[in-house]
This record gives sequence, structure tokens and C-alpha cells, in this order.
Amino acid sequence: MITAVKSKENIPILLKNSPLEKLLLYHNLQQTHHTYNVAELIIATCVDHRISLKIPEKFAYIIRTGGVNLNSCEFYIAFLASVKNIKHVAIIGHNECAMVHLHEKKDIFTQNCNVLGWNHNQAQSFFEQFEHQHEIHNEIHFTLHEAKRLRNIFPQLVIFPFLYNIHDHQLYLINETKSI
Repeated sequence: MITAVKSKENIPILLKNSPLEKLLLYHNLQQTHHTYNVAELIIATCVDHRISLKIPEKFAYIIRTGGVNLNSCEFYIAFLASVKNIKHVAIIGHNECAMVHLHEKKDIFTQNCNVLGWNHNQAQSFFEQFEHQHEIHNEIHFTLHEAKRLRNIFPQLVIFPFLYNIHDHQLYLINETKSI
């Protein structure tokens, strides 16, 4: 399902000589980098504070959304591709994502609604309104789904799914043929 990248030989041919290969070289293999004045890559990942990518400054545009759910972010990708000439997109999900089985978090959400200035009923209504838009069932499958969905929208872009492991802080390749 996922493949570790511990050397250059683990990087697929599809990613060779691209900003996606550079992402793996910088983050996983700690390759020395040069200074960037222009970004080469779009990185879409989760808002989770445990994700910390080791990349050079100005190397990538970064879009963060809960669970790397990119619904309603398509315009940003189209804008960066067409206006900033970005042709590569890394979709980076991660293990232990809070958006997995979101329905199980409803009680704690509604119990702590006072921090939002809401009563219990307001919090419950809000949660129920948005839960199905934001819940994911499996981090790997959802990350792969988002990559495939965006490839259908943007067939000229190279879009690749990765998994960030919050325990070893490494990026893993999501094997598309074994993940379905």
C-alpha cells in the first residue's frame, strides 16, 4: 500500500527530474538545496500541526485543509497552475488524521461548544451540517481519491499522492495499484 523512500532508487521514474522528486530528496533524504526565488510545486496537506516538511523556503505553494480534503480548493490549484506555471502537485495525507471517523468526535465537539460561544443545540446542528463534507474513512484511500479526482479535473498536471507518517516524519509513496 505504501512504499518507503530511503534512497534515490526508491523514487519512481514518473517523479524523476521533477519537483516531486526534489520534495522527496529534501524531506526524506536531507539533500542540500539551493535557494528558490520561484516556487516549483503545489503541496496540499492537512492542517495537522504534526506535519512539518523539510523543504527550502519559497520551493512550494502550500494548501492546508482538514484531512487534505481539497473540495472547494480547485480554483487555487488552477490559479497557481495557470498564473504561476506550476505543473506538479503533491497530495500529502497522514496517519492518525482527526478527520477519520469524524462522527465519533461529535460528543466532544458539542460538549466543548462554549469555546465557540454556542449552546449545545447550535453546536450539534453545525456539526451535523458539515460532518459529511469533511469526514474521511481511511487516510490512504482518501488521499489517493483526491489525487485521482484532481487528475480528472487537471489532466495536464502531474499529481502524486503521498502519506506523511507522524511517528517517523517521513513521506511514503502511496502505491496506487495496491491501494484500491
